[in-house]
Amino acid sequence: MKRNGIITKLVIMLLLVIFSGCNSAEKSERMTFYVRLPSSNARALYYDQNDATSYSVSLTKGEIEVSKKENIEPGRTLALSVEEEGTYTITVIAYKDNKEIARGSSDFDIDYAIGDVRVSVALNPNVKSINITVDVDWVMPEDAYIAPPSGKYTELPKGTDGTAGIMGNYVTFGLWPQSEKADDVTVYEVQVKNYGAFTYYKGSDDALYAKQGEKYYKVEPIKWRVLTTDFDHDANASTPGKKLLLAENILIKGCYYNYGVNRSISNATVYPNNYEYSSVRAFLNGLNYTVKESANSSNLNLDSFLNKGFLQTAFSDDEMAQIAVTSVQNNVTSTLPSENYTSVLWNNGKNPYAVNKVTKDKVFLLSIQEATRNDLGFASSVEYGAGNTRCRKTTDFSKVKATMFSSNSDAVEPYGDYWWLRSPSHFDEGGVNYVESEGELRCVRGMWQSQVGIVPALCIE
Repeated sequence: MKRNGIITKLVIMLLLVIFSGCNSAEKSERMTFYVRLPSSNARALYYDQNDATSYSVSLTKGEIEVSKKENIEPGRTLALSVEEEGTYTITVIAYKDNKEIARGSSDFDIDYAIGDVRVSVALNPNVKSINITVDVDWVMPEDAYIAPPSGKYTELPKGTDGTAGIMGNYVTFGLWPQSEKADDVTVYEVQVKNYGAFTYYKGSDDALYAKQGEKYYKVEPIKWRVLTTDFDHDANASTPGKKLLLAENILIKGCYYNYGVNRSISNATVYPNNYEYSSVRAFLNGLNYTVKESANSSNLNLDSFLNKGFLQTAFSDDEMAQIAVTSVQNNVTSTLPSENYTSVLWNNGKNPYAVNKVTKDKVFLLSIQEATRNDLGFASSVEYGAGNTRCRKTTDFSKVKATMFSSNSDAVEPYGDYWWLRSPSHFDEGGVNYVESEGELRCVRGMWQSQVGIVPALCIE
């Protein structure tokens, strides 16, 4: 008796069903099997005169029938759902004009942690025996998704502690991988969805996780400090100001710009420490950017961050719509401390690498001028140490991404880590200013260093 094979695909996915409501959502979570049955073209080959005109497919767990579909036409794809892991039996019955002509069943285990399995169901018709092979692929159909937890703008209660103590105003807004997974949480090796730059996976605690190396990091609301509710975001004093937010933690590491050579863009010389053409600005906003690897090489246009930067990863479309476009100043004044800029330390108020150019961005880095403004809650440029409101600590996720990590960062509670400002050096085309672990302002020659942290700022509509 000749045996032939028909491949049927059984696809497992995760579905999150959202029931619309004013302020709440209820989810129903299950595994759904997509079974493609033999087509009409195949049935003549395998069944001869006994070709099937319909099928039934059922799933049972022990003695309990979990799901069943009947009168399914050949070539159709059907869905069967279960709500828990375990051992199941799939039974396939072939009919011709309502008369059973073949049947078969097989047991298989469904376990999130195991992943892909293959199930073979042998059908035994009147004339010959065939095999239907069922592939269990852990994939996400195009029209299905798992929604992330809410990253909506939420004001935290008065008395919440933070970088400005309990007198500061804090909010959460957007989502980002931050804390390392707890030991009692299992992350299922199922690709859930790409959100901007990251792929998120489902955990046994219903949270989403991003994988970095061999570890997982929980996707959590981003905490921000409200620096002011009246920031002149558009350089127009006649329009209402916006809330200026600064992230409470270093969220990720990254270089300011990749290389230390000048570029020629639009017939103008662009220094490596030019913020408008920096890779960090491209990362924050999801933009293209131009690099030049050496003095003798040509410009390269890179799109590695295009539409998958921090902005597109941390915020939903609705949340992005709440973020105002800010006129980001890059002139000489922006590169000088707010309280005193005539000292030799600041090149007597001169900066040949500053450009009188305003960029229009939704997310940006603070300037020296902004990071020293008392009305934004910061100390002067000469003040630093424990309790300085410029201090920013690393998250677990940014630690594994290799932030610079001063010796004080773990040992002494008040201190933080290094993070970039957008202001170029006053003395060197390859230098960029940054905030040290104790809140001190410094300049580094080497904007390509990827150990320095990134602390985003933005304005809310």
